[in-house]
Amino acid sequence: MPKYLIKKIINSHYPINKLLITSNYLEVINIIKQELPEIRVGWVFHSTGNELKQLFWFLLVKSLEPLLQSYILKKMLVHRINILILYYKLATKELINKLHKSDIKVYVWTIDSKKKINKYQMNGNGVDGIISNYPNKF
Repeated sequence: MPKYLIKKIINSHYPINKLLITSNYLEVINIIKQELPEIRVGWVFHSTGNELKQLFWFLLVKSLEPLLQSYILKKMLVHRINILILYYKLATKELINKLHKSDIKVYVWTIDSKKKINKYQMNGNGVDGIISNYPNKF
């Protein structure tokens, strides 16, 4: 998959510095960085599966929050990734501050209401960007 994507990017002639490629698979990110070192990449930290699986995953992650923060920061530094795409409920001020101190940008998903936009952009949570299913709504 990464080789196919890399070929598509190169053949598109789209300015690479305008692209952000994200994946929840660190191996994919590493291959893309190796082949196209000038491209921006981001790690999507989340679970996959149906809603019930995601609920259990979220509850587990929240119960282990201090360990989660250390894990995320370690992975970001080891893999030299400077953009994290994080589920908004996991984006605590403490985690965002830790990541920012290591020059890591934080984007949160999925922000689909004005209330959430205000929370993550205006109340000091300091995210660097938001991801929404309805950007034209704002």
